[in-house]
Amino acid sequence: MHEDESRLYFEHGLIVGLLNDSNRGVWLSELSESDFSNDLCRTVFSAIKRLFMKRAPIEAVTVYEAAAGGEPSQVLLDFISDAQLRSVPDMRYYIDVLKEKALLEGIRDKAQALNYCGADEASRIIGEINGLMVKKRDRQGVGFSDASQMFFDNLNHSYSPLLRWDIGILDDNLRISRGDFIAIGAHPSVGKTLFATQEAL
Repeated sequence: MHEDESRLYFEHGLIVGLLNDSNRGVWLSELSESDFSNDLCRTVFSAIKRLFMKRAPIEAVTVYEAAAGGEPSQVLLDFISDAQLRSVPDMRYYIDVLKEKALLEGIRDKAQALNYCGADEASRIIGEINGLMVKKRDRQGVGFSDASQMFFDNLNHSYSPLLRWDIGILDDNLRISRGDFIAIGAHPSVGKTLFATQEAL
């Protein structure tokens, strides 16, 4: 499944849950319009949220009327009708996946911008990426001075096993231990980010 299709699948699943789950207030408090990349899903989400805030009934007809804004739309009607008939997904899981996908998309966009900027702009973008990483669930943000201290503390520890790259020429020529600082440099668009991501995982 393509990344956009996968995200749309989760967005649509959340709309299904918001239409059909009696605990929608909990889920609405955790979501915002910016979590939805698909225009139709965002429109329906906004309509559901407005109805909820007004304490109006939330069902297919009221959501359609609120989302359509007086303009008939067969696409919108089909979308809401289909969502009304589906079973409610595991909302916690769907919200977590959608937020993770949105976060990764934001990081990917900022990382891509690094290819086309100067040093000062790169420093600002890296700070923004670090800020996004702090938003990840179960992650702790570390300031520059703390990160520097942790890096130098790791230098004092000797790690006997060398990291394996599973690429013959790198395994033969690079002697890198866990905790070492590694800088990867190359021309734009040759795969530095992809390589670093694969090795980090």
